[in-house]
Amino acid sequence: MYENLPEEALGIIRDVLRVKKSEITNIEIYKQGMTNRSFLFSCQNQKYIIRIPGAGTEYCLGCVSI
Repeated sequence: MYENLPEEALGIIRDVLRVKKSEITNIEIYKQGMTNRSFLFSCQNQKYIIRIPGAGTEYCLGCVSI
């Protein structure tokens, strides 16, 4: 069940939601972009999405309004 989600992400979810690993369920890949990965999961009857920045994300340019 947890093989799709990196251990670091599980730790962040546990810390932020203050839950046990066993309470994080229904993990699935939600979106995989060029640099980021997003996962959908459930915890305590709520659905969440977590986005994991990929390698090299800090070098990507963003759009700004001027």
